[in-house]
Amino acid sequence: MLLALLMILPPTGPLGLQAAERCRFEYALRARGSEVGRILLEQERLGSGRARVVLVIENVGFTRLFGRRRMEMRGIVRLRPEIRPLVYEGREDKPDRRRRITMRFDEDGRLVRFRYLNNGRERPSDVPPELQAGALDPLTAFVQLQRWVEGEPGAGSQLRIPVWDGRKRLDIEAVYLAGARLDGRALYARLRVRLHGLYGFEDGYGFVGGTAGPARWLEVLVDNGQCPAPVFVRPVDGEEPAILRRRSVRQPRRRRSPSPAGAAAARRSRTSRGRCRSRPRARP
Repeated sequence: MLLALLMILPPTGPLGLQAAERCRFEYALRARGSEVGRILLEQERLGSGRARVVLVIENVGFTRLFGRRRMEMRGIVRLRPEIRPLVYEGREDKPDRRRRITMRFDEDGRLVRFRYLNNGRERPSDVPPELQAGALDPLTAFVQLQRWVEGEPGAGSQLRIPVWDGRKRLDIEAVYLAGARLDGRALYARLRVRLHGLYGFEDGYGFVGGTAGPARWLEVLVDNGQCPAPVFVRPVDGEEPAILRRRSVRQPRRRRSPSPAGAAAARRSRTSRGRCRSRPRARP
């Protein structure tokens, strides 16, 4: 459930999109001084007040020595008049198993279809029904947090959202610390977040606290450019593990081969081919 860490995005409109209809962000997950994971977040505004959200995590680096792992979530969320889930799909690929989860909801957000496949075999969710009631899928919870931060709730305001992904159950607890504005628009927001594992996290997992111990507080800094996005997510009591947004890197310009006339007119260096040809050959 590392995916929950990227749910802290303050919007300036539906799904936080301003002029752009689609946004894409890439993040690095770092632990013990190395990059161990890569995260992709996409948001796209659809017609009829709906939005598509995609979140992908895959392992990289030395962790692939133990096999490749990939987690993907795709969802469609209704934005108006209230936030409601419409479609949620989860995929998890590991060396020893493949999991597929599909949820379909009616216009009021009520679950009308649930299917869970584990290595091709259909099975029910292990999460007790009483913990499923009222819980949102991870991507709808993501949008719900956006809407909450959009309202600028004020320093010290808190929000708790129950999350159920079909296999596990957690609560997201968020505290709004501060926000700053520049020229009348949001510039950044500072949050504290905890992920409380209620089912399926007995020993904890990554940033999620287990049922046997308290969850760690996470520091989240969010900027607000054309599409709002977290700058970093890291534990308050340490630097790692951490999720860091990648900087955009400009591709180097391809150097063209000069024409014969251009090469002749170019200033010759001491090692240029033209200058070397003018020197007498060295005696053996």
